Amino acid sequence: MKSIYAVRVSPFCIALLFMLLWMEPGDVYAQQPDADPSETEEHHAVLVLVPGLSMDEFFQLMSEERLQHGAAVAGLNRVTADAASPLNELLTLSSGARAKSGLSSMSGWEEKEESTYIQSSFSKIRKENKETSYGASPGILGEKLKEAGGTARFAGHSDYVDKQHSYAPFFTVDYKGEARGSRDGVVDKNRTAPGGWLMNVDKTLAWVDKVQHQSPLSWSVIEWGDVYRSHQEGDLFSSPKQLQPLQHLLIELKKREGTLYLMGVDPSKENMIPFVEWGHGGSRSMKRLNSATTGQPYLGSSIDAAPTFLRTFQLSLPASWYGSVLTPDEDALLQDVEAEIEGVSVVHTSRAAVLSTYISILILLLAAGFLYGKFRSAEPPRLINLAVLTGMASPFAFTLLPAVIGRPGMPVAVYAALIAAAALGTGAAALMFGRERAAVIISLLLITLLSADLMNGAYAIQRSYLGYDPLIGARYGGIGNELGGFFAAAAIVSLEPLLRYKKTAALPMILCFIIITGSSALGKNAGITIGSGLMFGSLWMEDLRRAGWKRSLPAGAAGASALVGALWLLQYTGGPSHIGAAFQQLFLGEWKEIENMISRKIEMNIKIMFHSNWTKLLITSYALASFYLLMEKKNTMRPSQQIVLKVGTAGSIFLLLLNDSGAVAASTSMFYLLCVRYIWNGGVHG
Repeated sequence: MKSIYAVRVSPFCIALLFMLLWMEPGDVYAQQPDADPSETEEHHAVLVLVPGLSMDEFFQLMSEERLQHGAAVAGLNRVTADAASPLNELLTLSSGARAKSGLSSMSGWEEKEESTYIQSSFSKIRKENKETSYGASPGILGEKLKEAGGTARFAGHSDYVDKQHSYAPFFTVDYKGEARGSRDGVVDKNRTAPGGWLMNVDKTLAWVDKVQHQSPLSWSVIEWGDVYRSHQEGDLFSSPKQLQPLQHLLIELKKREGTLYLMGVDPSKENMIPFVEWGHGGSRSMKRLNSATTGQPYLGSSIDAAPTFLRTFQLSLPASWYGSVLTPDEDALLQDVEAEIEGVSVVHTSRAAVLSTYISILILLLAAGFLYGKFRSAEPPRLINLAVLTGMASPFAFTLLPAVIGRPGMPVAVYAALIAAAALGTGAAALMFGRERAAVIISLLLITLLSADLMNGAYAIQRSYLGYDPLIGARYGGIGNELGGFFAAAAIVSLEPLLRYKKTAALPMILCFIIITGSSALGKNAGITIGSGLMFGSLWMEDLRRAGWKRSLPAGAAGASALVGALWLLQYTGGPSHIGAAFQQLFLGEWKEIENMISRKIEMNIKIMFHSNWTKLLITSYALASFYLLMEKKNTMRPSQQIVLKVGTAGSIFLLLLNDSGAVAASTSMFYLLCVRYIWNGGVHG
């Protein structure tokens, strides 16, 4: 037996050693290095803010080749601390953290004295955000520049007829609610123009020159309101002719020293806003912007905007910010940018329909398998087994297809059909090796694919319908809770051949699974790591019970402590992570931050429980599992298979209780285990 054990363990030990060597060591608490603004003599940056600018209008605008030269491009998601609104979005973009306000109006800027405006409700806005768990600090951009001795000014507005509408002051305002600039100085009254106002390019250029001559450190924000006003007139899309003045302004501003930004805000029916940076590095090619927050090229987060602006002036970023600086990397063509952003949008808009249909199919599959086994005593036909194995193989197919072809570049129905075909083919191929082996084969395929993808930066997971939606912003990296639940269940099922011999033979693989889900370089999922770790620990529950409570309690406590300690150590295997930040807050005694984080997690779980389609699968799978537990009379499974299912069921409960999206992870894991039970037990229920 020793020689068999050695032969089985050594490949996993080699794989584990390879994984540890492959991971890049990093400081879990690393912050971007501070910089001294005095090191540079002169810094100027201009932001052209375009309310209402859609992604389609943006690509039309950027079709001018002179604007493509030296541009670095991305789309930003629109996450805020509350429901989507223009003010919530503005506060988030300008604060570097998710922000909100109970106010809805974009007016309220009163001229206190010449060129100085004050927002009377700003103290209320700041107080409201101070009380949230995100800790946003509206006015921080203007305040930081003022502390550095710089000048922050705004110009322009989006007024429509006599109704005031201002966006730009939020990017220059200080903590007192004061913003200096000129609302009307660059806008002409024009009765024939939409809303009675028209931006003046020459006046705008002259205003920028004036601001930049006043200070060696200047931040100029231009609100280009013509696009917003044309939309208010009923034009859904600005014509090329309407965009020409904006193109001309950007081309002229590119010629000046400093950094130029273009950003849309408040597009009515869009799920992203355009963001462009033109630096002064002399590059002639267009590049893509990369976000460390989302971990994806072409796509950043709304909380990345303020860090990017501050870094232009070499100013240090607040330690409380979770956003990161958008950085240009590889060259890109405009059509590549458009295709990638379109793919993100397609997955976002079709995700609810695809997952709703998928979950309904899974529920029907569970019900069909149960009913067949309830009223038919014979072994189920090959077709029923194939259907169940296809359901088991579905997470594999949902990950495999984006790994091969990326996000949908075709009709969603065709893409979904390809996923179904891949799942069916995988199930059929696995069934060729025998019914019982098929469950283990599919499990090994799934954990191998997911592990390999995590080592590759989660490329497929990020693009999968079962991954995480970067436009929602609940998670950006690692393994999400949908696939995390499948991964945990597949992991315990894959151990069944080893458990036939000796439980300790599974230890190397268990360690690998914990590293994969918990490492800041790989899974980055604390809930899945802790839940699955306790699940694996349940393998020794009988041993602890026989040892008596005096020995089992200290042993259980030591095991749980070791699991948490391992999770902490795994945050040093990659770059900064949200798990590492939570440990840091814990060690520093920042109990308010910990309380806010737990509160957010509980709120998220409650919301998912009451509003998510996954709850239907959770209720169905747990109801069937309860029936099998209480009513089942006939069991044809071998002891190792029974252990796997009992331990897996405990793991599903741990995932439900310990995960911020517990309902999701618990439902996918329990569904998978019920499919495995059906296959192993030959469809017999009673």
